[in-house]
Amino acid sequence: MNRLDMDGAAAMPVARWLRLAGRLLTAMALIVLAVAYAAMSWEHGTLWLWQVVVHEDGRRTFAQTLFYFEHATRELPLDLLLGLAVGAGAAAALGRAADAGEAESGQRRPLGLLFALLACILLMIGATAWQLGADAVGDNLLQYHTRAGAPLVWGAHWRYHLLERGPLILLALGLSSALVALRRSKPEPRAEIAGWTVLAMFLGLTALFTPDLAALAEPFTDPRFLGHQIRESFTHGLVTLPLALGLVLARWRGGAEFGVRQAPRLAWSLGAVGLALGLIAYVLVAAIAADAAAQGQSESLTTLLAPHFFEHGFTYLVTPLTAVLVFEAMRAWTVPADPSHVPRTTVPASGSSAARD
Repeated sequence: MNRLDMDGAAAMPVARWLRLAGRLLTAMALIVLAVAYAAMSWEHGTLWLWQVVVHEDGRRTFAQTLFYFEHATRELPLDLLLGLAVGAGAAAALGRAADAGEAESGQRRPLGLLFALLACILLMIGATAWQLGADAVGDNLLQYHTRAGAPLVWGAHWRYHLLERGPLILLALGLSSALVALRRSKPEPRAEIAGWTVLAMFLGLTALFTPDLAALAEPFTDPRFLGHQIRESFTHGLVTLPLALGLVLARWRGGAEFGVRQAPRLAWSLGAVGLALGLIAYVLVAAIAADAAAQGQSESLTTLLAPHFFEHGFTYLVTPLTAVLVFEAMRAWTVPADPSHVPRTTVPASGSSAARD
């Protein structure tokens, strides 16, 4: 077996393990949703929750919580950014399409994924406009809304997510960068740049939606903000991010070889992962210290946590669709030339006329 065959054989178990990890992450997300539904069923004494009021506001049924279009509209910018980070980071880490055949099929898939994503977004925005008017669409996209009855404040909803969505984006990029450090071949630079550009976009929008230092301090100190962020961290850390990563990994078919090559890069990549986890841990500790649960609209912990997983039903469509779309598109975009189309260079025999010339 030559060196090329040995490298290919070594790469296959990595691809197999990563696909298995993708399936496990997807299964984990689905199990968390099943447990949340079971907790609500136990609390309300019925398995059929469709018309049962489950939301913490005491008004929304399970069906209304699941199809909470206004909420989905204001979550849209945040959900798109997380999907972009996961997809671009995975494309940088896992490399180009393994062969021309995969690239050709990959070039067809993004179109269908794009149509599905656009249909989902149009449904959310259209339903919000139909129910509440066009002004409500603008107010929600511009991050004015937080909870029912609260005053409309510029960027308040974005800051409600600052110490949740920022760390999750950083976590996705840190993990992908760690995989890049383990690659034997160079990463795709355009995909890697695109991934870190998403983090820059998040920071830029944070500056846009933060009018002053007092507003910036709210996510770090205000019990309402801390309580909301830790609940969001549970929801997206246990379902949204695993689902997006899982579906991306499950679709990978190889095309990158691994072995520690860039130890310094691996160190700072794991440092980024540690920083992300540290920020989430800070929110948890600060929320407990500030008794943030008392700021909730219900005294029941089950009511505060379990329905929230289903309040983000559209997030579980938008973020994974965006991640897989970007992953497939960037891998197809960066496919190497088909080896069958590359002309071979022949070495003339020693006795040929070319050799004599």
